Amino acid sequence: MNVIIPLTVLPSQVAFWKFDEHGAVLKYDAWIPNLNDWIQASMGISISNPQVEMETIQQLCAVTQQRCTGSNTQWNSVEECVSTLSQKPYGNYDEAWGDNIVCRTIHLVLTQVRPQVSSLSHQACLITKCRY
Repeated sequence: MNVIIPLTVLPSQVAFWKFDEHGAVLKYDAWIPNLNDWIQASMGISISNPQVEMETIQQLCAVTQQRCTGSNTQWNSVEECVSTLSQKPYGNYDEAWGDNIVCRTIHLVLTQVRPQVSSLSHQACLITKCRY
């Protein structure tokens, strides 16, 4: 019996990081070419699929509510977040900047390392309170 094992190739990246004296990230600029294609291939479905877009927004809002608390609270509820972000463009993972879902998703991942990654990421996504 022949078994086919799928080959997973991770995209390369180019990134510049600025750290403080304690090793915390102050600023960064990263580019991962063909990330959009890689994500679609790994998911097996187009990211422009309306169901994928809505599920991404719901996850983004739920995690934002967990991580952005106190003075960093961005939304009064997950429902408010979903309603607001559903009106925004989804974006593209090859150009993850601007006031869109992709930019917010990538910056939210970075809050695992440091909740307030930098004012640069805050401005990049035009987020008003929780800087990710």
